Amino acid sequence: MTITNPAQAIHSKKGMPRDVWIFMQGYHSSSLPPRVTWYAPGREFTGRTDNYTLGLYRGKGYVLDKRFLDPTIWDSRVNHVHGASSTTTKPCSIVIKPPQPSRETPRLARVLIGVMDDRDYWEGTASELLSLIGESGHGIPRLHNRLSAELMQSYITDALDAHGITVQRERTSERRTLRLSRV
Repeated sequence: MTITNPAQAIHSKKGMPRDVWIFMQGYHSSSLPPRVTWYAPGREFTGRTDNYTLGLYRGKGYVLDKRFLDPTIWDSRVNHVHGASSTTTKPCSIVIKPPQPSRETPRLARVLIGVMDDRDYWEGTASELLSLIGESGHGIPRLHNRLSAELMQSYITDALDAHGITVQRERTSERRTLRLSRV
């Protein structure tokens, strides 16, 4: 992939899976420190690396390494510093398979992972989602407002994020919607 302009670079970074984006900047998602320095043209600050913050600042064009502010760096090169040696690989292929839901994955997250198995996107109200998942038993709220609130809890969003699924809530004057989508 050759990038010729900054807008193309930002779009390219947003479309890249989160773990690949982290890897391309010399980090591993499993060992990402809890606080890092975020960089954007003319701006830098220290911030968190939780899933929400990663998505927020990545979406705004921030990077974890100053070198990646230059759009030409975001081609097929991967640079890592491991100890004293620097390794450059061109091209790099990374295969990321989401983990299978386990017993530690909350029941609601497991049900939603199952719902999203055959689709990339779902949007509707919490009531519509309740009717879609049906009577799934213990661990699933039976009221739409409780389901909506439970979906936004970090232990649910983190479990879904590990499987490449994001949850967003939108509120308009007429309707409150939930949006599940695959990254």
